[in-house]
Amino acid sequence: MAARAKRGARPARARSRPQARKKQAAKSFSERVRSRVGRDVSRVLPDVINHITRQINERTLDDLRRFGMTVPRWTVLSQLALRDGRNIGELSRATVIKQSSLTRVVDQMERDGLVERRAAEQDNRIVEVWLTRSGRETYDRVVPMALQRAHQALAGFRANEVEQLQALLQRLLQNLRRRS
Repeated sequence: MAARAKRGARPARARSRPQARKKQAAKSFSERVRSRVGRDVSRVLPDVINHITRQINERTLDDLRRFGMTVPRWTVLSQLALRDGRNIGELSRATVIKQSSLTRVVDQMERDGLVERRAAEQDNRIVEVWLTRSGRETYDRVVPMALQRAHQALAGFRANEVEQLQALLQRLLQNLRRRS
């Protein structure tokens, strides 16, 4: 029995590199982060999210430039394509762009014929932003590239992992939106 144990046992330093890589890959992200920065994951979470956002925006911007677009313009187009006719406050919350910056973006988009402002039917004091035909056509031309970029970012994820990731990110966002 002792001979069997000796035969099956391998010293830790004798492990092959592929096995060591598999073991490291098997560690969860939070375990790897904890080993680098201690137990306080909250110190690195904003950095990870910022890095992901920066990577997505940089790559998306490269693609959008072919269409004469910027990330904020694309964000406005895509949100209006989901639900057209939003006032600036609603659009600001949906796009996570400050109202003052968003107003400038909408001004430029209106000048370029992508959106138009209209008085709300129920209250003409409220101004809503609507896609124009040109805005809708631009959205339709850009959306395949955006979908391809999203699929690239999620390569290797199983469907249930994508759903779990979306749910976790939504919970994180809800937590951040709560006012303490």
